[in-house]
Amino acid sequence: MTIRLKTIFKILSCLMLLLTSSGLYASHPTIVFNQKGALKDVSSSLQYLEDKENSYTIGSVQDKEFTLTNNRVLNLGFSNSAYWIKIPITNNSNFTDLFLELSLPILDYIEFYSPTQNDSFTVIKTGQEFPFYLREHQDPNYLFDITIPNGETRIFYLKIRSTDAIQLPMKIGTREAIYSEIKNRDILSGVYIGIMLVMLFYNLFIYISTKDKNYIYYVVYVLLVLLTQT
Repeated sequence: MTIRLKTIFKILSCLMLLLTSSGLYASHPTIVFNQKGALKDVSSSLQYLEDKENSYTIGSVQDKEFTLTNNRVLNLGFSNSAYWIKIPITNNSNFTDLFLELSLPILDYIEFYSPTQNDSFTVIKTGQEFPFYLREHQDPNYLFDITIPNGETRIFYLKIRSTDAIQLPMKIGTREAIYSEIKNRDILSGVYIGIMLVMLFYNLFIYISTKDKNYIYYVVYVLLVLLTQT
């Protein structure tokens, strides 16, 4: 009877372990990229881990439990902590060389960890603490090269610290798709800046003609808007 009870207990323990593991897997899905020539928004699929003492390493965080965001865009707010972001990606497309785009230029410090074939990681350090010219890709947003063979899964990590609010709008896509997005964004920015400059010089001309101080105040306002939003 005792042996039977022990056997039943072992079977129940194994079943509980399997159910728990499957539950964890379901709550931490892998991001699947299968769109040809397109972008995939992964902002709602990111996993995060708070590092209050800024003491974790890439070796230690791999064994820790991450939390899956429940927001459309991961929003970590203002914090003195460092945060680790886990990004598991399965590549079901015909492309192996992809881009990961992080669309928040104001982040102070970023480390991007990319897995290598010998189970180690390469790291890229960037952010506002570093000169802009050191970036591999000269764009206000952060662009990271990721290589994933077709049908395989790779896990990438980000470590982020910032004195500003941390929000992480993130996409993955082919190089062509990302470059096309950047081109369209630059065109829209150029149109916006052009309109603002026309308004600035028009009101400056009116001020010179009428000496009405209201126009010079508006010129200063437009100039400040341009400096803060471009």
